[in-house]
This record gives sequence, structure tokens and C-alpha cells, in this order.
Amino acid sequence: MNFVFLDLLLFVGVSQGFFLGITILLVRDKNKSANTLLAFLLFSATIMLSGRIFLFKYFSPTLHKIALVAETIIFIFGPLLYLYTVNLLTKTKKKLSYYHFIPAVLHFIYALIVVSIEYNELINMIKNGKFNLIYLFTELTAIISNITYVIFAFYIVKKYRKAEKKELSYTQNIHRYLYFLLLGISTFMIAWLISFSNYFIPFKLSPYINYNMVWVCIPIFIYIVGFYSLKQPEIFRIPPKNKKKIYKKERLTPTESERITEALKNAMVHEKVYLNHKLTLADLAKQLNTSTNNLSWLLNDIHNSNFYDYVNRFRVQSFIEKIQHGEHEHHTILALSLDSGFNSKSTFNKVFKEIMKQTPSNFIKELSTSV
Repeated sequence: MNFVFLDLLLFVGVSQGFFLGITILLVRDKNKSANTLLAFLLFSATIMLSGRIFLFKYFSPTLHKIALVAETIIFIFGPLLYLYTVNLLTKTKKKLSYYHFIPAVLHFIYALIVVSIEYNELINMIKNGKFNLIYLFTELTAIISNITYVIFAFYIVKKYRKAEKKELSYTQNIHRYLYFLLLGISTFMIAWLISFSNYFIPFKLSPYINYNMVWVCIPIFIYIVGFYSLKQPEIFRIPPKNKKKIYKKERLTPTESERITEALKNAMVHEKVYLNHKLTLADLAKQLNTSTNNLSWLLNDIHNSNFYDYVNRFRVQSFIEKIQHGEHEHHTILALSLDSGFNSKSTFNKVFKEIMKQTPSNFIKELSTSV
């Protein structure tokens, strides 16, 4: 039995997936439900890789039957990924309805029926093409199902990111982790779809993509998790809110609105609370002696802005003032952005470009030429 480099790569993925899954289960923190789901995702990927390595090298009737039943995992992976994304981003321990797992149950029943067939008879049926249509339908259904759940997961991250701007003045690493993770899995799905098409349709969509590439993508998913998941900071979880009919009305009296507006101006202009890169809506509301709902209403209805954009406008202005004073001649742009209240270079660049309609470098260059 000769093992090639691909087998070695997959074996490393199996080893890392198994030990990483065990490690994540042992981590005690507030993300216990999400970590449990992530561990199951890793174990699912590990089982699939194990089947690819050992079934092809040590084929036997018993292994064939086990592998057929284990293929049910491909219908579980998508729902688990979506559920993991939701539980990681929210306070609630969400559960999926039973219908999400109907394809998995049907495949499991089908697998049990097939493995009950006498082995030699089963092999003859496979060779005679009795299962070709079933294989095509099963794999296509699995691909569509998984791609759908990946799209759902992307939507949840985008929705959470939008809701987060109402509460936080900074960007969290959790978004980068999840986007990176979902992009890695999307690559796997695309490679799988193209490989499937190459096998079942008369012409090849890409001669360079095959099922071996699909198997390589699974260790990549495991490596991404290994690199990010154990290093991410505590997450500010925004619980999902029930949609309620909103009636347009004045939440604050004119006197109270004026008081909070003056207090807000003093906090931002004189106390420069925006220099706190971890500033939250709750922190600022407490300082202004009001509720988060009142402050949020004031920002949205009076200042026509969410909390994230409102605070970051002051940070951008602070950065511009530093540039105008020539501080960039002695300090890096990153250092000045951090001193202005931003928590990362990527967030600063994105916010600055949105507000000033140009990059920080171009702004400094234009300012220098105009002097």
C-alpha cells in the first residue's frame, strides 16, 4: 500500500481535526454551545477525510458499508455550520427545526437499506449502473444543501455586522474569522460543484479541478479553524430582536433631548471619549446619565447616524488634526490612527475612505502639495 503526498496532507488534516476538536470541547468559556458545534464540524470533516484515506487504501466489504452510512455527514455539515455561526454571534442557544435534518435522515435510511444487500450482489448492481441516478441525485442534493447553508451563514454575519454598529464604535475580529472561514468553505463547495460537473456532464468545466482538490480543501478548513478559533477575543453578543411594529413618535421631551445633546457634545468635544477604542453605546449612555435606547434614538433621529458612524467621525477628525499639525512626519499613520481611537488599521482605512472619499495616504499627499 503506497501512500502519496496527498495522503500525507490528508492524514495531517485528520490528526489536527481530531485533536483540535477535543481541545475546543475542553475550553470553558461563554461560547460553550458554539464551541460544541464547531467541534462536531471538525469531527465531521475528520471522518470524511479518514474515509478518503483508509477506504481507498484498505478497501473491504465492512469498510465500504461503514463509509456508505458515514456519508450521511455531508447532509449534516451545512446545518451545523449555519447553527455554529448563529450561536457564535448571539446570546441565544438556537436550535434548528427537525426539517433541516430530513435529508440526512433519508440518506441514513437509504444507506441502511443498501448495506443490508449481500455484498457481491451490491457490487454487481453498482457495476451495472443501477445506482448511477441515485448517486447523481444524492450528490447534487448534498451540494445544493451545503451551498444554501453557507449563503445563510454569510447573511447572518452581514446582519449581525449591521446590528453591531448600533452598539459598538469598533470592529471585532469575529467578523474576519467568520468571513475567512466561510470563504474557505465556499472554495470547497465551488471545487466540489465543478468536480461533480466534470464527472457527470459530457464536457469538463475545468480540467484542473477534480475530487482530489475537494479533499485538499477540507484540511484547509481545519487549518483555518486551528489558526483563528482559539485566539479570538471575547465577543460582544447582540441578541436577536423580535421585529416589532415601530410607531414614529418623539421618544424624548425637548428639555431632555437638549440636556443629552449638550452632555453628548461635552463628552465628545471636551472629554474626547472617542479616544477609548472599546467605547460602547452602553458606556456612553451611562456617562450621559441616560438609557441606551434614549441615546440610540437621539443619534438616529436627531443626528441621522448610528453609534458606530457617529463616534468614528470624531476619530477621523482627530486624525486629520494630527496630520495638519505635522505629526505624521514623526509617527506612522497606524500610530496616529490608534491615538485617534481606532482599534485596527483595517477599520481605520475603511472608515476614513467612507468619510473622506479617499485613502489616508492620498489625503496626506494632497495636503502636502497644497501647503
